[in-house]
Order: sequence, then C-alpha cells, then structure tokens
Amino acid sequence: MSKKKAKKSQQQNDSKKKFTSILPPPPTNEHGYDMLPRPFDARPFPVARQRQLGAELSAQSSYLARMPFLSSDTLLDKFVDKMDGGRDFCWSLCWEADWIARLCKNGFLPMACQAFADLIILLPKLHNKRCCLFLTTQGRTSDSHNDIEKRPLKIGKKLLKRCKDSYIFTVSGAFNEVIEKCQKQHGENCWLYSPLTQSYREIFEGNRMHSDATDKFCGVRFYSFELWDVDDETGERKLIAGELGYALSSPRIYTSLSGFSSPGSHPSSGSIQLAATSIFLQEAGFDVWDFGMGMDYKYELNAVDVDRDDFVKLVRGTEGVVRGEGGASTTSLEEKESIDFVAGKILGDYLGVSRRKADDSDGKGKGNDGNGNGNGNGNGSVSGG
Repeated sequence: MSKKKAKKSQQQNDSKKKFTSILPPPPTNEHGYDMLPRPFDARPFPVARQRQLGAELSAQSSYLARMPFLSSDTLLDKFVDKMDGGRDFCWSLCWEADWIARLCKNGFLPMACQAFADLIILLPKLHNKRCCLFLTTQGRTSDSHNDIEKRPLKIGKKLLKRCKDSYIFTVSGAFNEVIEKCQKQHGENCWLYSPLTQSYREIFEGNRMHSDATDKFCGVRFYSFELWDVDDETGERKLIAGELGYALSSPRIYTSLSGFSSPGSHPSSGSIQLAATSIFLQEAGFDVWDFGMGMDYKYELNAVDVDRDDFVKLVRGTEGVVRGEGGASTTSLEEKESIDFVAGKILGDYLGVSRRKADDSDGKGKGNDGNGNGNGNGNGSVSGG
C-alpha cells in the first residue's frame, strides 16, 4: 500500500473512531435505562443475532408474533412496497443510530414500547393515514389521479394577543431538556425510552460535529424547538413548551415526534410554540410538516390526512407538488440555532400586525393563510402542544 493510501485509510479509521465516541453514556435515571439487558444492548448488533433473538421473542409473545420483524439489513424500500394495508407497526431489536436514520428516511416514525417486564423493543410505525401540513404548497399534486387537498397554514391573530413579551423562541437550544420534559409530561408509558433517545442524540450531535454524518445518517437531522419565558429582572429563563423531531434533506419534510407544554401556568404556550415552529419551517423552505397521527389541534392548523401510499411517494420525492409563492428557501434552520427570537415578533411579522395592534383589536380580524392572503379565520386556531 502506498503512503498516500495508507494515510487516507488511517484518516478514515480515525474518523470512524471519533464518530462512535461522540456521546457519553445516557443518564442512569433516564426513562427505560434499565430495560435493555444483555445481549439486547449490543452496539453493533450482529444481524444473525438479531434474527435469532427476534424468533425466540416472537415464540413467547403473541403480540410480537403478529407484527413483522425487521433486522437492520432489511431493504426498507422493498419492505414498504409489500406492507399489509392493515398494519401500522413493525418491530426491531437494533438501536443503532444509522438504522434509526434509515427508518426515518423511509417514512417510519421510530418509536419504542415495553414488550416484556424487563425489555423494550423498537417499534417503527408507518401509519395507514399520515397527518400532514403542506407548508409551501397549495391546490393538488401534479399527478392528476391524486386527490390530496393541500390547504395553507392557518394561524389566527388571537394567538398573538396571548403571546407575552417575555416569550423567547429557540431552535435546538435545549435538545436534551426537551426530551426530559416530554418524558416527564407523558409519564411512565412514554415511548421515549433511553435506548431510543440515545440514538436520537447520536444523530443530533453527529450531524453537528462530523462533516461525513450526512451520508452516515441518510441526510436525516434531528431538531428541537423551544419556547421560553424569560424573567425581565433576573434574566432567568423557564422552558415552557417544546417539541422534538427530525427532517429529511430531500425532499424537505419535517416530522414531529413528541412535545410538551405548560397549559396551567402558561396558557397557549404549546399553541405559540407550534405556530412559531410552523413559520420557521416555512421560511426554511420545508414542503411538508408530518405530524404522524391526526388530532384536532393539528387539523386546526389546516393539516390533512394522507394515505400511506401517497405519503410514501412524498417521502421518496416521487409525488409531484404544486409549489406556492413561499416555496423558496430563505434561511436554514441551522443558521437560527443558538439565537434568541422574540416569539411575539415571529407571529406578528407573519400575520402582518404588531403585538400592540393585536392587543387593540377585537380579535375578529382575518388571520394569514400562509401565503400573505389574509383569509384565515382569526380565531387563534392553533391549540395544544
């Protein structure tokens, strides 16, 4: 081997060594930290061993036996094409970050569940119907056979009146704290178990520390969005709402995983965080905000349900879209990280009104429909985190 090739090989090996050691062990008290005994905690996890243990567990559990098992060498695109229309879930025993990223890239929402008293499993979900908000599109897809209605983002002016001057919005400013808050709010049955969140952290940190992480993680990047209440006198900030999610680089789709809010002490905090997040995603040129399962507060933003086949086309970039005027990317989310933004100004600039004018109005003005047309219903329609 030539000196040049030897040097390049050594650099690649060193890069891999550094990459795999970017994270400390997860907190010993994190949700589910003690529910992945040996040999299930192996990283890397040999495929043959995954299959062996998968077969053994399926024989012990009718719940697992009813679901397809995925080893980390599964060709996901081919598997998705053959998925039974009546199934949402699959299961896996591999927690490696690049496997999690590949699941994300192929449209699965990577979750986890407790399968036995002392064991959690990875539970990838590809919904039969996916709730989606089309941020930079309207009308219908370019495929004439498709009948997806793409309605513009809807934010009402009343929400601006509820947004305090002390509220600050950040991007990826407290990733770990958002995970912790989600786990706490959703309780002991929260699916954000430690092995899964550790993979989330590896992807989150890896993309920010290593130039080659884009290829390793298939262009998948994790983000958090936070809403803070800042004390004017002390400058102390309290995290009052936030969410965790990931984005595909191409096509531009952001998927929400989980979130939390403080409805008691800070009414509408979840709604304000959602609204600010949607505006930032739209400004960054994202086409679709994938909410996962449909819920009322998501539909109030103008999200619609998309059949699995059509959602998979969106994820693969084979579903043509008719782009609205706001389709061009003006700034990336990465450029906004580690910066404090006044939440009221984000909403006010989007709606075309100031906080003062919103306070002076009766709240019956028209909201912005996401394309500057002002034909929303102005009823503060974003609700709940």
